[in-house]
Amino acid sequence: MGIANTFGFGAEQIIAAGHSTTGVVTAVKRCWWLKVNQKTMRLYSTDGVTFPHIIVFDYTVAGKTYTGSRYVGWNQQCPVEGQNLTVYYDRVHPDRCAVKL
Repeated sequence: MGIANTFGFGAEQIIAAGHSTTGVVTAVKRCWWLKVNQKTMRLYSTDGVTFPHIIVFDYTVAGKTYTGSRYVGWNQQCPVEGQNLTVYYDRVHPDRCAVKL
C-alpha cells in the first residue's frame, strides 16, 4: 500500500518531483472511533459531531495497478467513491505515493 499523505515519509519530495497519474477512489471509510465535537453544548451524542475519513484509491503506473490510502481530516473535503484524483508517485518505487486534496 502506498504512502498516501501530503506530509511526512517523503511525500513532499514525491509531489515536488511531479510524476503523477490519475487515481480512482475505490472506498471511503468513516473513522467512527475518532469523533470531533464542533459544539460546546450538545443535545444528543452526535449533535455537532463530524468524523475524519480514510480513502482507498487505485492508480496505474507503467501498466501495473497499485493501491494507496489516505487519511482525510474532519475539516477537509472528502472525495466520494468513484471520483478521480491526482496521485503523485516515486518513479523508482511507484508503490510510494502521495495525494493532495
